[in-house]
Amino acid sequence: RPLNARLSFRQRGSAHRRLANPNGIAWDAREARFVIVPKGGDTLVTWRPGDAEPRPLAVGPGQFDGVVLTGDGRLLVSSQASDAVLLLVGDRLVPILPDLPGVADIGLDARGRLAVPRLSAGTVTLYALPALPPATAAADVR
Repeated sequence: RPLNARLSFRQRGSAHRRLANPNGIAWDAREARFVIVPKGGDTLVTWRPGDAEPRPLAVGPGQFDGVVLTGDGRLLVSSQASDAVLLLVGDRLVPILPDLPGVADIGLDARGRLAVPRLSAGTVTLYALPALPPATAAADVR
């Protein structure tokens, strides 16, 4: 059934700064929240229906464009600032697909492949996702 909620923080100082020109949003069913990525800031935020303001999730390079959650709940974002697709590991964003100049919004197809458009190249490439560490892993991923 429709949520019928409006997510708007334009008149609120701190919340507006956290949203920082939102550019991507995905529903995280496991956590019953939205994940919102900003184009104009460096902090991913979450918002649950009923929350007064979004909450910080992780800080990264910024200029985020796309956000998806994999079938097993891992969160991936694209960043034009780092020309990469990043994986949320704990509270850090770790590059899993680097060297993608012009990376834009991302998506998953029915087989779980990651679709990565590149504005500067005028292409969309499908990637089989590499083995990804658990979302709560604390170790460095390279």
